[in-house]
Amino acid sequence: MSIPEQLKRAKHHQRQGQLAEANNLYQQIIKQDSRHAEAHFLMGSLHAQSGSIKTAISWLYKAVQLAPKQAQYRYYLAECYKSNSEFYKAIHYYKQVIASESDNATLLMKLAETYQADHQLDLAITSAEDALKIDSNMVEALNFLGNIYTDINSDKATHYFKKALDIAPDVAEIHYNLGNNYFQKGQSAHAVSSYQQAIKHNPVFTNAYLNLANTLKSAKHYKEALHYYHQAHNLEPDSAAINYQIGGIYTETGNLQKSLAFHQKAYEKEPNTCHYLVSYSRILQNLCDWPKGTELVKKIPDAVRHGAKQQQLLGDLFSVLSMTDNKDILLAVAKSHANQLTQNATTQSPPFTAKEHGDSGSSTKLRIGYLSSDFGDHPVAALIKGVLKHHDRQNFDIVCFSHLTNVHSEETQAIANLCDQFIDITQLNDIECAKQIHANKIDILVELNGQTANNRIAVMYYRPAPIQVSYLGCPGTSGADFIDYIITDSIVTPQEDQAYFTEQFAYLPHTYQATNDAQTVSKQMITKSQYGLPEDGIVFCCFNQTYKIDETCFSVWVSILKTTDDSVLWLYSDSSIVKDNLIQAAIQKGLDPNRLIFAKRVPKPEYLLRHTLVDLALDTLLYNGHTTTSDALYMGIPVVTLKGKSFASRVSSSLLTAIGQTETITSTLQEYESLAIELANTPEKLQHLKENLTNNKKTHPLFQTLKFTQSLEQLYQKMIKGPLNHHN
Repeated sequence: MSIPEQLKRAKHHQRQGQLAEANNLYQQIIKQDSRHAEAHFLMGSLHAQSGSIKTAISWLYKAVQLAPKQAQYRYYLAECYKSNSEFYKAIHYYKQVIASESDNATLLMKLAETYQADHQLDLAITSAEDALKIDSNMVEALNFLGNIYTDINSDKATHYFKKALDIAPDVAEIHYNLGNNYFQKGQSAHAVSSYQQAIKHNPVFTNAYLNLANTLKSAKHYKEALHYYHQAHNLEPDSAAINYQIGGIYTETGNLQKSLAFHQKAYEKEPNTCHYLVSYSRILQNLCDWPKGTELVKKIPDAVRHGAKQQQLLGDLFSVLSMTDNKDILLAVAKSHANQLTQNATTQSPPFTAKEHGDSGSSTKLRIGYLSSDFGDHPVAALIKGVLKHHDRQNFDIVCFSHLTNVHSEETQAIANLCDQFIDITQLNDIECAKQIHANKIDILVELNGQTANNRIAVMYYRPAPIQVSYLGCPGTSGADFIDYIITDSIVTPQEDQAYFTEQFAYLPHTYQATNDAQTVSKQMITKSQYGLPEDGIVFCCFNQTYKIDETCFSVWVSILKTTDDSVLWLYSDSSIVKDNLIQAAIQKGLDPNRLIFAKRVPKPEYLLRHTLVDLALDTLLYNGHTTTSDALYMGIPVVTLKGKSFASRVSSSLLTAIGQTETITSTLQEYESLAIELANTPEKLQHLKENLTNNKKTHPLFQTLKFTQSLEQLYQKMIKGPLNHHN
């Protein structure tokens, strides 16, 4: 058989996918003629077809050497180098082909895409623009430039996407890309419209449904967001990412049972993805669903270590704080989450010039900005309210930047009335928020969320203030290298813990936690019977949220109840699922479930008042009570706590030290249990502690809000003067 005949048959076999037969014929040709360029080229294309890119490259390279004038061979070699991520070699060969076909816009776009893959964005832009010079209506080039400019110049991106849509209005992908650009610009309404257009032109465009839902969720339009999440779920029911998103929105809206089902499916689909494990575990914790949750939580340290090596998203710090006190793990999670929050930020974003104190127009007054989503009916607002009230207005201007939706609530208005300025930034994107803060010439920006829900940590990436501080909202590091300080104390974060925080410690002298010494307590008459409490016997309480209650903690509480006759434990939960789970856990541990009493959510004045029916508060372990502990102490109720290893597990110890009642701080579970039993069985000791609290409330630092505020102001002034160290 002649070589031309062999070549014809081999090509036929290759077209039919009969690669082994084609390979044999090409080998025979090359054996007969070792310099047969086309056979080498076809052998390369065959290996590329089978996925053996490296082998394909060696054959194609030989073909190019044998037939240097064959542009097609160089083009295929460039394609294979690009496929193998050897971008500089691909660029070399694309340029050679373009040299002989300079008017080929498609080739210029191939070069542009390769430059982009090699992170040479300027050259990618130039190549795409050259393609447009040849064909000004080339939709591919316009869309490409829109995508590149989305990250570096969103207005230019909008221009290119709109021009592409003028030419090709029915292309769903371009509408989708324009939606992404609008979302990144913070123009949610435009983003929604573009995603809807993408869906109109492609009803099975899963990512368009998903990003539309994400946009609506970010604007707190949960019902509409859920509709589109389910549309995406209908298209890809086994997608872990989509199940995770649906689970998250059910969590936001308080439907923990449905949230559990979707988080479980996400985890089951991708059990090695750390943040799916964390979110699933957190829902189980919220529901007090043991022992399943307990077993999953045990996997988290190893999952975080593995995920960190794989550069996975590891979850959010706030969730993990109630699962482990391993400080290496907590730092890794915080850094991962901070990186995710700022992943869309770019070096081209507002380059604010460095400011020093005094740029605000005054050489004496400091402008303090507080940034939070919690200026409403929230523990952070309750704690910070007293500080805002007592700030020295002769030396400080106070500006609150609020990002929550219900700005007209009574609680929010109360906060607004305590500020020099109260600025609603809910509808602004991160860059716009940063510009607003910068325009207000803030000297020290204090972020009050930390890694909790609805935080805007990413705003601080842009450095809108010369000094940036994390405080109060989350008992742990932000993980962000653009936040300078965390306001803390030497009990929750001893100096040896500095290595586990990305911020420098800024110590307050007694306790880090702000308190309000003028809280309103209801004056109504209440009785034990109206809350279902027995008239006789010790009333223990823990009004912490249920995610803080782990199986170990509950087992100790059961042991305490069993050893103190007629005692009850008063817990906070409105969830029937939580109640059922805790009742079943009590039964399994041999405790009469009637000894668990459940409290509903009530207004803060009544919540404080019902402490008068309590004898002793029992703290949670890995994640202590924070506001709940200071509330109990404010009402004269002793709190038994276990001093742990992490910030979150040492807060009650800090508060108790600041009110002079260190005798209820324990260092082991056995001590914790024994002390609670002893106090319950020794009324005179318990009464002494209550009297001690009543007296110390007037004389010790915890509820001296004016003095606390003055200490905080002194700390701010030290920050302005220069870098702090732990002696400041």
